[in-house]
Amino acid sequence: MPEGGFVNLQPKIESSGDLTSLRPSGWDNDPRFVIVTYSYKNSDEKWVRMDLDKRRFIDQLDDTHLDELIKMQTDRIWKIIIDELESSRSMSD
Repeated sequence: MPEGGFVNLQPKIESSGDLTSLRPSGWDNDPRFVIVTYSYKNSDEKWVRMDLDKRRFIDQLDDTHLDELIKMQTDRIWKIIIDELESSRSMSD
């Protein structure tokens, strides 16, 4: 795990159908990678890693339908995270 604090990013990402509880979090000293926590059809929460520089999820899920469902949300999730990171940086300047 990278050094530094683990931070929850706000806001929570709006749910999309059966994909709920989307919440990004990451390390304050390496904002290039984030973890997106999710729940699918009210199951226990799980997570996938996202590379913000490459604008893609790093992990591939065993459930191909769920994998595609999450990947279809990539651009939307990426934009929300980037907007939040830029907003927090401008507030600290």
